[in-house]
Amino acid sequence: MGERRGAMAGVAGASVASAAVTWFGLLLAARLLGPSGYGEFMAVWSVLFAATGTLAGLQQEVTRRVATTGQRGGSIPVGGPGGASSHGSAHVWSGSVLAGLLGAALLVAASPWWGPRVWGAGWAGLLPLLALGFVGYAWANGVTGSLAGRGAWSWYAATILVEGLLRSVVVVGALLLTGSRIGWQVAILSGLLGWVVLAAASEQVRSTRLLVLGERRRFLADSARAVLAAGCSGVTIAGFPALLLATRQGESAAALGVVVAVVVNARAPLLLLGSFQGPVIRWLAGGSRLRAAPVVAGVVGTGLAVLVGWIAGPGLLLLVFGGGFVTSGAFVGGVVLGVALTAVVTLSGWWALVRGRHSVHVAGWAAVAVATVVCLLLPLPLGPRALAALLVPPLVGAAIHLLGARPAAVGSRRRRAQLPAGGGRG
Repeated sequence: MGERRGAMAGVAGASVASAAVTWFGLLLAARLLGPSGYGEFMAVWSVLFAATGTLAGLQQEVTRRVATTGQRGGSIPVGGPGGASSHGSAHVWSGSVLAGLLGAALLVAASPWWGPRVWGAGWAGLLPLLALGFVGYAWANGVTGSLAGRGAWSWYAATILVEGLLRSVVVVGALLLTGSRIGWQVAILSGLLGWVVLAAASEQVRSTRLLVLGERRRFLADSARAVLAAGCSGVTIAGFPALLLATRQGESAAALGVVVAVVVNARAPLLLLGSFQGPVIRWLAGGSRLRAAPVVAGVVGTGLAVLVGWIAGPGLLLLVFGGGFVTSGAFVGGVVLGVALTAVVTLSGWWALVRGRHSVHVAGWAAVAVATVVCLLLPLPLGPRALAALLVPPLVGAAIHLLGARPAAVGSRRRRAQLPAGGGRG
């Protein structure tokens, strides 16, 4: 028990450090670039992480399958070529890279629609780096998922820390030395170099390439649904700045930059939550239940955070980001509440995933994505439109997750599936 707590403390420390250095990089970008330039920077950042955010679904499914296989006493070969047969099974590295190649092809194929809307002139020059980054992060998420499923928390924490630290250092250097969007993108992708170093240095990391999961078709189908759900999540969370730019209604670049700055920095804690998806899914897969105390603490903490944001948010924004970043306390408080609701729908989605309700998981996040776009298209001023897109969609998605994956609903579906044709009629 003490060893496990120590491992979780290591993951927590790595997650906090990675989130802190990432937030510092975004903060520095705002101060150096101003509202208008910050919006352009975040257009590059958000597309990259909205795209690669879809791959969190791959990590979730690998983690779930590896963890549950271990609990059933199943074999998880991680040795050399002399290990178990791979017939009918999926290997982490090859399957992850294949998923990355397919996803990169889809991104490039769809780029004529979204590229000019979000990136503007010169958008085509950014596509090769986006495709390369997508493939690289596909492999990285497969490795992370297998490490989490096996409980290899030391190396799991190391991947989080090295990637976040390396990327932030290179991004800061790029901001100081160049104003090129391609330079920013190269810097943002630099975190992948940390994965290469870790794979070269650690047999624990390299061994994940031979992890046999079994039931290839079922694994790929479940992974596809998890990736679809994570894609909807990535588009609405990491991709929110890109959606805001794509649905602009004549607002100035500076006004958009202010809204993006508030939303992105209020959502900084979600970087920490995302880093814990492996441990949380493994914990839930083990049959653990959520206690009342954390729920009460979360509600009270959210209320206090909203109040602080309402009262002190505008002043803190000017103090941290400098002149030009001006907004109202009501807007900051609303954004903070939206962040808490996003955390709720994230956790409810993981709960549905662990219960094997992949379709419910996808449906909830798809509803969030659709509702976000609908809200951003409303004929409202920028502030109310953005708040609607932050507050309404998470409520819809969480309701779908909680209702669709509740024990009574799952049991009822299983009983209906076991009935013979015409069952239930005398």
